[in-house]
Amino acid sequence: MRGGTVRRACGGLIAGLAAACLLAGPAVALDPERSLWQYKHTRWTVADGAPPIIYALAQGRDGYLWIGSAAGLYRFDGITFEPIPLRVPNARGWRATSVLAAQDGSIWVGYNSGKLAIYRDGRLQLDRSFPPAESAVSWLAQTRDGAVWAVIQQRGNWLRRYADGKWQEIGPHWGLSTQQSSDVFAARDGALWAATEGKVLVLRPGSTHFEHAGSYTGQAAITDDASGRVWVTDSRGSRTISGSQRSITLFRGALETTGPIVTQFDRDGNFWAVTGKGMTRVRSPDQASLRARRPEVAELEHFDASDGLTADITTAVMEDREGNIWIGTTLGLDQFRNARIVREPQLAAIHRNGFGLLGASDGTIYVSASGKLFSVAPGGEPQRLAAPFESTLICEDADQGIWAFSHDHVLRIQRGVASRTQARAVLEALRSNHNLDGCAADGDGTLWVNGTEAGLFSYAEGQWRHYPPSGDQWAMTLTPGREGRPQGRQARADRP
Repeated sequence: MRGGTVRRACGGLIAGLAAACLLAGPAVALDPERSLWQYKHTRWTVADGAPPIIYALAQGRDGYLWIGSAAGLYRFDGITFEPIPLRVPNARGWRATSVLAAQDGSIWVGYNSGKLAIYRDGRLQLDRSFPPAESAVSWLAQTRDGAVWAVIQQRGNWLRRYADGKWQEIGPHWGLSTQQSSDVFAARDGALWAATEGKVLVLRPGSTHFEHAGSYTGQAAITDDASGRVWVTDSRGSRTISGSQRSITLFRGALETTGPIVTQFDRDGNFWAVTGKGMTRVRSPDQASLRARRPEVAELEHFDASDGLTADITTAVMEDREGNIWIGTTLGLDQFRNARIVREPQLAAIHRNGFGLLGASDGTIYVSASGKLFSVAPGGEPQRLAAPFESTLICEDADQGIWAFSHDHVLRIQRGVASRTQARAVLEALRSNHNLDGCAADGDGTLWVNGTEAGLFSYAEGQWRHYPPSGDQWAMTLTPGREGRPQGRQARADRP
C-alpha cells in the first residue's frame, strides 16, 4: 500500500547523510526521455539487511526512509536498515502494514494485528485510543485539513478518521459502503477518494458525505497528477475521473496483476504502477498530445526480476524529494535515479574490431555499433543511418560532411542523409587487411585519410588520390596541424 499522502523518500540517502536531504537544492526528476534501463538502478536485498515483504514506504521530515514490513517498522539512512521495535507484549511478530509521515513530523504505523502506533520524540508507542480492529490497518493517510485516515481490512466500518484528538468510525452515515475498499487515496486538493463495490466515491474538503464520482471494474487504484487531475486504473486501463469535462485516457486494457495495484504520477507526469508482478511505467507527454494520440497503443515499459528488480512481487511505489523512484518488493528495496552515463540498448553490441565514434562540430554523435551506423542529436535518441554497416573510422570534413568507412563501401552523410561515394583505392586498401587509422581536413578543405602501410589518401573536388608509402616508412597517426594541415608520425618496418 501507499505510505499515505507523504509518499516520498530522500534520494540523498544514498550518500548516507539523511540530514543532508533537508538541505538539498532544487528537485530534479527522472529524465522522462530515458527508458527504465537507462536509469541508475540500486537494489538492497534481504541479504543486504533490507526487511522482507515491504508493505509501505514514507519519508519523514528528518530525511529518513521509513519502511513498513513483515519484520515490523524500519528506518533507512541509505546505508543501514534500523529496526524500530514496538515495546509492548507480543508485538515482536506484528507486521507493519502501513506507514504515514504526518504533517507534524511524527510517523504513524499500522499493524496486521489491527493496532496503531506513533513514533514521536525518538519513541514508538502504541495508540491505545485507536478503536479495536479485527484485521490489519492496511492504509494510512492525512488530508490537507490535518485529519488522519486509517483503512481496516474488514467489512463493516472499515474507515476511521482521527481529528480534534479523537478517532471516529466512518460508515453508511457518511455515504460509505460497508464492503471492503479496493483503494483509498488522499488527493493534494484535500479530497478523500475511495473505490468500493465498483463505485468511485469522493469526500470533498469540509464535507461529511461521500459523493458518487464514477465506476471501475476489477481491482482499482486511485492517484492524482501534478495538475490535480484524479486518475483511476482498473481492468479497462487508466483514465481521469476529475479535472476535465472530457475524460482523458492514458492507456487501455488491464495491467498484469497478482495482487492490489498501487499507482503514482511523478512530477513530470510519468505514470508508475506496481501490480504484484513487477512494475510498469508509461511515459506521459503533455495533456494536449495525450488527447490527440491513440491511448490503446501507449508504450508500457515493464521491469521485473529478470531485469534486476529485487523480486517480481512488488508492493509499494514512491517518489522522493529529488524525483527518484523507490519500489518495495517481497525481497527488498529498489531505487531508480538519473545516471550521468546511460546504457543505450541499440548500441550494445560491439564488432570484434571495435566501433567507430565521432563527435561532430554541431554536437551530433555518430557511432557504428551493432552492425549499424547511427547518429545521435544532442539529447536525442539514436537514429539509424545505414545497415548493415561496420566501421571503426568516422570523420568530419571542412564542409561538415561526415565520412564513415567500412570494408564494403564509404558513406558520406550530409544533412542527416547518408549516400555511397566512389572510393576504390581506399576500399582496396581495406580489403588488403590494411587498417585506416585517422583522418583530418586541412586548411584548404582537403580530406586526408591514413591507410597506414597502404599510404595516405586525399579527397578534394570530388576526387580521391592515393599517396603510397615511401619505402618501408608509413604514417602511424594523422591529426590536424596548427596551420590547418595534417601532421603525422612515421614508422619503419624491416621487411624480409
